[in-house]
Amino acid sequence: MSRMPSFLSNRFRGDPLAAPAPAGAVRRYHRSLADYRPTPLHSLPLLAAELGVGAVYLKDEGPRFGLGAFKSLGASWALHRLLESGVTTDVVSTASAGNHGRAVAWAARRHGIQAFIFLPAATELARIAAVRSEGADVVLVRGSYDDAVDSCARRSGEAGWLVVADVGYPGYESIPLLVAEGYSTLMQEVDETIALRSMRRPDLVLVQGGVGCLASAVVGHCARVSPRPRVVVVEPAEADCLMASARSLKGTVEDSAGTQQTIMGGLNCRRASTTAWPVIRASADGFLTITDEAGREAMARLARGRGGEPEISSGPSGAAGLAGLTTLCRDPGMDGARRQLGLGSGTTALIINTERQPLP
Repeated sequence: MSRMPSFLSNRFRGDPLAAPAPAGAVRRYHRSLADYRPTPLHSLPLLAAELGVGAVYLKDEGPRFGLGAFKSLGASWALHRLLESGVTTDVVSTASAGNHGRAVAWAARRHGIQAFIFLPAATELARIAAVRSEGADVVLVRGSYDDAVDSCARRSGEAGWLVVADVGYPGYESIPLLVAEGYSTLMQEVDETIALRSMRRPDLVLVQGGVGCLASAVVGHCARVSPRPRVVVVEPAEADCLMASARSLKGTVEDSAGTQQTIMGGLNCRRASTTAWPVIRASADGFLTITDEAGREAMARLARGRGGEPEISSGPSGAAGLAGLTTLCRDPGMDGARRQLGLGSGTTALIINTERQPLP
């Protein structure tokens, strides 16, 4: 039996925060790319009415660089900074559930560098094909995403390849910080659009978990703006490594006890990034787990549109933010969470569609 959704308030919030990312430099770099365009920020008033909140904004990363996900922001910035600093390499590598691997391959191709991408053998064929379309060599690894991380680290060390990963672990922590810096453009775009349209600032942000790289960028950004929104990190109930870490006695990185059986492949991670977790621990307000059924319903709701709202293509991980918001608003067991978060008819919520549905 799959585990039920749950909410955990972050008792560690307020710990010292990591140094701020160089958002201005990151933004200038992304703007310098010929195919850069800010992704849309949609206001979804009918969806807000259905959920009983004041407003719902959706940042749609599906169109990002034509790659279908936000990951290119981090991969491109990290590789740019490494090459700019004097690192030389003929080959880069990474482990991925699909989106990050394609982004690294795309960034490497732009610099004329070969990429080896390690994917779990059970990865969808469409995601494998997308990675290969960027000219990368795909290495299929028996087991989970975490097994792919281990295999990539071992093979790359033996071959002397440069690993450009979004997950930090002991002995590998500087490059994932660069990847997280790259994600700052996403939230900078949100702020710019809100200011340009004179929209109300969100007071609740829901962000996908996974290893925590994106979540660390989002919670770090939100901790530095005023008024500060509450931020909830959303994970599959069967792959809740961030909630497991928050539950630990001292708030240390801990493995998820879930089965790792979930449709949300991009969030199916057993262990959190050691570089992302300290920022999340310091600034997230809470952790929420969701079911696969909630994810399916969220995907379908976004795809339908309604009442003039856009029809939004979203993959299982991309829809997790809406699934989390829906769970908070409708699940009878979330009364306490709603009170803690001040969630109600006046709430303005921001969610992120981190990926579009891969083409078959």
